[in-house]
Amino acid sequence: MSSTISKRPATSHVGHDVPAWVLVTVFTTLLVLTFATVAVTWVDLGGYNVWVAMGIACIKATLVALFFMHLAYDKPFNTIVLVTTLFFIVFFIGLATIDGMQYRNDVDTFRAEHPDRIIPAIDQALNSKSATPAEKAGDAPAAASH
Repeated sequence: MSSTISKRPATSHVGHDVPAWVLVTVFTTLLVLTFATVAVTWVDLGGYNVWVAMGIACIKATLVALFFMHLAYDKPFNTIVLVTTLFFIVFFIGLATIDGMQYRNDVDTFRAEHPDRIIPAIDQALNSKSATPAEKAGDAPAAASH
């Protein structure tokens, strides 16, 4: 067996040091963005509430990846791999969503024409409100389904 000589310095320190003020600033920013995500629910933006909340979540995920996972200080190749992976995840989920929306009218038509072929438990779960614990126990009248 031959011995190999390590090209690492003699110190036991591996990696890099991140100043505490950077970590505290990122943590504070994450707290503020979390509050902003909750605050979005207080304002009625119509269909845009979800998009604003998802945008804030993407910013938070980017901050975590850059600073807490040390991607900002790593080799650029790792950043390229992460961004490419996330792109393809979004791309394939988007394709699945578009495909699902394409057939929605056919599914609704089938459900209307063949109510006997729908599994009753699934149909009931999709079309009724959830019962409160009192309703489940039989102490209160059940809510009317739509």
